[in-house]
Amino acid sequence: MTKNSRKHFLYWLVLAIAILSVSCSHQNGNPNLFETSVWLQKSDLGEPNYIYVPFSVPANTKSISINYEYDKKDGKNQVDLGVFDNRFSGGEEDKKGFRGWSGVVRQFIFIAAESATHGYDPGNISPGKWTVILGLKSIEKSGVYVNLKIRFDEIDTKAKQQFDEENQREFSFTKNQRVERLETNDLTWFAGDLHTHTFDSDGRWSVKGILESARSNNLDFVSITDHNTFSHHADIEKEAGAFPNILVLRGEEVTTNGGHINVWGLPKGEWIDFRVTPNVEESAKKVAAEAEKFGALASINHPFMDCAGCRWSYGKWGNLEAVEIWNGKWDEQDQIALTEWDKLLLNGVKITGIASSDSHQRPEEKSDYPINLAIGEPTIFVGAKDKTLAAILDGIRNRKVFVADNSRRGIMLTADESATIGDTIEVPWGDTIAFKYTLSNFENGSKFWLVANGQVAKEYLIDDQKYTGEYNIYARQDGYVRLEVRNDRNEMLGFSNPIFFRVKYPDQPSEDDSK
Repeated sequence: MTKNSRKHFLYWLVLAIAILSVSCSHQNGNPNLFETSVWLQKSDLGEPNYIYVPFSVPANTKSISINYEYDKKDGKNQVDLGVFDNRFSGGEEDKKGFRGWSGVVRQFIFIAAESATHGYDPGNISPGKWTVILGLKSIEKSGVYVNLKIRFDEIDTKAKQQFDEENQREFSFTKNQRVERLETNDLTWFAGDLHTHTFDSDGRWSVKGILESARSNNLDFVSITDHNTFSHHADIEKEAGAFPNILVLRGEEVTTNGGHINVWGLPKGEWIDFRVTPNVEESAKKVAAEAEKFGALASINHPFMDCAGCRWSYGKWGNLEAVEIWNGKWDEQDQIALTEWDKLLLNGVKITGIASSDSHQRPEEKSDYPINLAIGEPTIFVGAKDKTLAAILDGIRNRKVFVADNSRRGIMLTADESATIGDTIEVPWGDTIAFKYTLSNFENGSKFWLVANGQVAKEYLIDDQKYTGEYNIYARQDGYVRLEVRNDRNEMLGFSNPIFFRVKYPDQPSEDDSK
């Protein structure tokens, strides 16, 4: 047995002893009540981050209510909550029977045939072995007891009240003036938001509320990406028909202890497994491969965000299709991501840079959560032939993307007339590349930067609502050009993905010939 194998064996042995030694009983002989306490300890790097606690559901049960409590130590202890039904075998790779996830945001939940706490899938309560899954998001070295109380056929009063209050929330917004979408060649640059949260995870919006906000900001598409669940898919099916001008993408924020990954374009009722090992590059590849199996697309979220489990630990950004450079309100963490992105672009890593609101609730509401922006602030613009799921995802894959702080902006860059944002062109050594740019609906006095190979090649002050110009570069080495707009406080207003250029030296075969 190797040293690593012994380490894993001892981990599971200690865990098995801990679960076997806890008090597991029906209180006072009550068959409708199950209680247990589980001792949790901080897992080491490379160790599993999830604990499974089985419980038996009696025959003819109509509902399950779960209440869990532990000493949070002012946020130092954070334990996630989820549920599998009797189809789950107990294996780390088994996805069958997943009924939902609430992370750390709910102390009490219920699941019944016709309804369930947001984040969970209602439906038949089959008898047999069900399983609570506990995620070790953050555990102090001293460890912590988690006390579980599970009731059958008695919906928790607080859970039901919370569910009813969320369902009663209504959202309405003033409609903003629509700006016509840019068109280049055969592409329309559709405006959207790819990172939003509802009551089904840690948001304070409904699906309908998000779509109302998206419509008020004249968005063409939006993805709803609740954490580690698919329960919002049912509401998308229910509400999307009332918003025929908005393409709604089913998504998931795959939330792990080593970084977050957005997946867009999931089939109804499907979810991406979040039970991966932090700090291991293969974990991100596994998520991306599962997304691809569903025809969906995976993107890195807020790689430098300073919160538990948020910072990227899965190695190369290039293992995924895109990276969220701009998350919510522009800040220093976004600037770090932008700088890192430029380094990768210089090294030939052609990963798409995006922006998203990561909105959790309407902006004017008070909250302890820092990200409370309107849907589409910032906005991602994707160049696509039509407004379909396949075309939007292809546009992101092919870097046909620019972003801005709202949906009324316009940024366009072309090279030698035919190439546009996201393209790669080949030019003979020494030739001049003519880059033409157009900026629209930015305030006068905004700074416009033309960035070439990671450096600001030219800075302008915008003095017209439609600002156009041309900049020439001599092709002496491979490189790229992108655009960037900032206000007078140096805050980001928008940026484009690059146009790449490849220099063809005399007697060198072309890129197509060399393949």
